[in-house]
Amino acid sequence: MENGGQIKAWGAHGGGGQSVKFTHDGRLVSAGRDRVVKAWDQNGAQQRAFEALPDVAVRAAFAHDGARVVAGDWTGTVRVWQTADGKTVGPLAANPLGVAERLDAAVKEVATLEAALAQAQATAKASDAAVQSATAGLAAAQKAVADGAATAKAAQDTAAKAKATADAANAALPAAQNAATAKDVLAKAFGEASTKVKVAADAAKGNAALAEVSTRAKALADAATAELTAAQKALADATTATKTAADALAKAQAQVTAVTQTTAQAPKTVEAATAALKNAQAKAATDKASADAAAAALNEAKARVARLKAAGAVAQAPAK
Repeated sequence: MENGGQIKAWGAHGGGGQSVKFTHDGRLVSAGRDRVVKAWDQNGAQQRAFEALPDVAVRAAFAHDGARVVAGDWTGTVRVWQTADGKTVGPLAANPLGVAERLDAAVKEVATLEAALAQAQATAKASDAAVQSATAGLAAAQKAVADGAATAKAAQDTAAKAKATADAANAALPAAQNAATAKDVLAKAFGEASTKVKVAADAAKGNAALAEVSTRAKALADAATAELTAAQKALADATTATKTAADALAKAQAQVTAVTQTTAQAPKTVEAATAALKNAQAKAATDKASADAAAAALNEAKARVARLKAAGAVAQAPAK
């Protein structure tokens, strides 16, 4: 500054530099025709190169505390970056609207954001309901697994009892068949004997001994016939019991098969219900985050409206 002597020089930008500014701690920020803004230390070591601007970078400067860099290009684009990590803070309007226009736009934005928040909250509520429904579905599927095991055991027990009954009926049937056959033979024999005795008694009219034998023979024949009738009924009952037991066994086995199939499907249902619940929970979390973001955006817009109203009030206040 005193004698104009050069202390340092370095090539900062291809095509030439457009602007260079110091900050209070001695660092420099420069802008050039290569569209890039860069930060340097006093020895010319580059500390950071920020995202390129759309056109020639014409001016750059540090904020008052050196924590941010503000730069503009030939097209009027103005951007702000964090000095520490180079992340973009956001753009600035080079020719902003007046307070009244910005306030009107902010009020309209609040209305839009209120509608968006209402929609986001409705979606989040529906997602919560879906989670509850999926939770109930999983509980029902898990209960079906437990109930299926009990039902399968009961069906198997019923089938075992039906098989025992069918086995007993099948075992008893041959005896009933043999008894009916024996009674049939006996009844025929007694019947034939009774007939022969009666013929003999008729031939020897007045023979009391033959008449008595004939009476006894008929009684024996009648008794044999009655036993045959009872044996035939017992056979019919045994046959019916065998068919009934076979039908019951078939029904019980069909029930076991159906229950087994249902029980085998139950774990897959639980797996599907678990996946549905996870999906519903993930969507609910996403929708809640969206609703929270919408609420935050609305609050920010309302705060902006309040600031613009305050700025307008200050601008309209009479000078003292």
